[in-house]
Amino acid sequence: MVIVNMGFWTMKTSFFLLTISSTCWSLSYHNRYPLRAPGEQEPPPPPPRLAATVQPRVINASLDHTYEDVVNALTEFIYVFSVANMSSDSALRVSVSSDDATLDLPLLFAVRQQRGILSWPVPLSLKRGNQQHLYMEVSKTICPVQDYVHAEAADAATTENLYLEVATASARDVGFSLVLRQERVSMGLENSTEFQVTPSAPRLARFTFPPGVSTALVRATSPDDICATVSIQNVSCPIFDTQRDVVYGNQYQTMTLKAGITVRRENFPNGMFIVLVVHGDDTQCSRSYQHIGADRRKTVQLLVQRRQRQQLPDDTPPPVANYGAISAGSSSTIIGSDAVPGDTGARLRDTLSGAGPVSTPSSGSGRQGSLQRADSDSSLSETEVDMLPETDQDKNLFSRVRSTHQSRDRLISSDECSADERHSTLRLDELYREACVRTKTFLFVSDLARKNPRVLAKKSQLYIYNLITIAVFYAVPVVQLVITYQKVLNVTGDQDICYYNFLCAHPLGVLSDFNHVYSNVGYVLLGLLFIGLVKRRDLMHQEHVRANDRYEQYYGIPRHFGLFYAMGAALMMEGILSACYHVCPSYSNFQFDTAFMYVIAVLCMLKIYQTRHPDINASAYVTFLVLSFVVFVGVIGVLEGTVYFWFGFIALHMGACLVLGAQIYYMGRWSIDSGVFLRIYQSIRADLATSPTHCFRPAYPDRMALLVMAGLVNIGLAVFGGITVPKDFASYLVTIFITNLLLYTTFYIIMKLRSGEQVLLQPFLYIVLSCISWGAALYFFLQKSTTWQILLTLDDDLVFTRRDKIPVF
Repeated sequence: MVIVNMGFWTMKTSFFLLTISSTCWSLSYHNRYPLRAPGEQEPPPPPPRLAATVQPRVINASLDHTYEDVVNALTEFIYVFSVANMSSDSALRVSVSSDDATLDLPLLFAVRQQRGILSWPVPLSLKRGNQQHLYMEVSKTICPVQDYVHAEAADAATTENLYLEVATASARDVGFSLVLRQERVSMGLENSTEFQVTPSAPRLARFTFPPGVSTALVRATSPDDICATVSIQNVSCPIFDTQRDVVYGNQYQTMTLKAGITVRRENFPNGMFIVLVVHGDDTQCSRSYQHIGADRRKTVQLLVQRRQRQQLPDDTPPPVANYGAISAGSSSTIIGSDAVPGDTGARLRDTLSGAGPVSTPSSGSGRQGSLQRADSDSSLSETEVDMLPETDQDKNLFSRVRSTHQSRDRLISSDECSADERHSTLRLDELYREACVRTKTFLFVSDLARKNPRVLAKKSQLYIYNLITIAVFYAVPVVQLVITYQKVLNVTGDQDICYYNFLCAHPLGVLSDFNHVYSNVGYVLLGLLFIGLVKRRDLMHQEHVRANDRYEQYYGIPRHFGLFYAMGAALMMEGILSACYHVCPSYSNFQFDTAFMYVIAVLCMLKIYQTRHPDINASAYVTFLVLSFVVFVGVIGVLEGTVYFWFGFIALHMGACLVLGAQIYYMGRWSIDSGVFLRIYQSIRADLATSPTHCFRPAYPDRMALLVMAGLVNIGLAVFGGITVPKDFASYLVTIFITNLLLYTTFYIIMKLRSGEQVLLQPFLYIVLSCISWGAALYFFLQKSTTWQILLTLDDDLVFTRRDKIPVF
């Protein structure tokens, strides 16, 4: 029984152990081969377990010897270099390569020093457009151990052990080669050094300021336009020499053909590293081109030049004194030439004695029709039709209005007329004056100078008041913005924020380009000089008026000085805003430099037009409203210069030329309103009724010839803009304004000569000097124009000429 029981328990124990063993085996099997649903793919097998740990191979290596070997996941190479007596002018440079490494299982290189470590993979992957380009060769300059932060001065006689480790995670053998060399990296002042740079092989140079040099210019030039970065860094480790971390340097700047960075000794007391890094593509330099070839090898000539403040001779005055001397000399010359020969008061009395009311010739009879100037503010309406009827067709109208005028005189002389009757007679008087003008073939200044001079003077002053208001609101945010830009540049060192002319930029204080900012003081001083000269002429004019009040009413070109004051203030604002632009010049804020160029050009053209059309000139509010629209168009052109924008701009340009051309051709008697098309139709119909060829015969051939020439020039500018699509839209817009200003000035001078008027010696000299200045400006910058003294003195020959003898054009 005992034996049977023992056998039974033995069988139960064996069955229990077998069950446990089967369960464990089943769990193990299912863990290794889990159940999968029908159609489910089999997972990849797990990586094989390493039978042994990684075996390092330590090799005592030497400089300038090329080592070639293979490495896999089970081996690791450690090359030990013993470097002794290396001076501060030298550095170690390691070059590695591999043809077998892949991006998934790369070779990993690491350089261990006493105070730091440097590592990189091979292949090195850099972005090129939308793809990744692999570089199988990589070169690095190893930062000297004594240049690490917080490192004490190293003894040149000590020996440093440098460890270069090579490892990979690939199970297969991966071949590689490496070499470590010692090279000279120090460069001296005025000594040019040439480097070959690639995206995987950045280069480094070291410069220490010699005694007596406080400022230097790091100049880099290259024969090719591959995008690269020049970085200036403190002599400290680590060295930022990759496209990603090069921006962490103290100062950096992208380059294609040239680059220049001005450095100060106070910012780099222990010297500096000059690092050259070639980009994987050209996106950061330009979006208009890309070098597609795989070889992005760039040759760079590096030169450090002495840059210090120019030492002038002891007897040379400072620039402000030069400006003052020029201003004083110009003032003396102009003031002396402005003086009227002889006794001004006596000449006025002789000229104005016996002068009757201004009369205007009638084109129908050739007789003089007397027209006394009205004291009221009535004038020729700006909405007069843009076609003048022939004299023969208007004889009945003229006779009817003249008979009405005679009855008006009898009615006014009567004491029994009522207020309504007097109002009716005044209206008839206005119709009579307009009829006299409408029946004339040629207009004179007296026909368009009927408004009260004091009212026109007040309206003219609105230009300077509006300009000052706009200038303050425009300039204050500009100053705040450029100061912020300068602070950001000084903190980050990113010189790509501002597009300086780096090769001739001289920093001073917080300004990186003080000389270009300071050079704009001339605009401000010359603007003040011009305002002073205008004020002097204004006082002289008031003296003439006090001598004889009829001088202001009947003689010379109407003197409205408000536009002249506005021109001088605009020149000063151009200097201030141009200085703000040069604090941090860039493509986006170039409008600061061009905004008041638009204002200057428009004010000059308005002044030329106002000279012969004093009653119908554009108001200050309309003028600055148009200028605000011009600035708005300029901003849109800079930000969104699309094809649709250019189509719209060209259409707007041509439409403006058509409207202004018609305004000039019809001497200000053409207007745009709801009836413009009806008047054009009536004019064509009347011309066809007279003669079929009458439509093609211009009433003013000389004026038509000049306007056709101006139209062709503007069409050429529009075609040029539409075909080339200039990147700098602001400069293109300035070119349009300056070109039209020059054309209008030339037109005015030619018409003045054709009318038998003179150009005195003083304005003639200004014309010659301006042409010389314009030619030089076009050669150097294709802009910057000034017609101040020409416009101020051009009509001095008409000071004592009756206005009914001065033609309108």
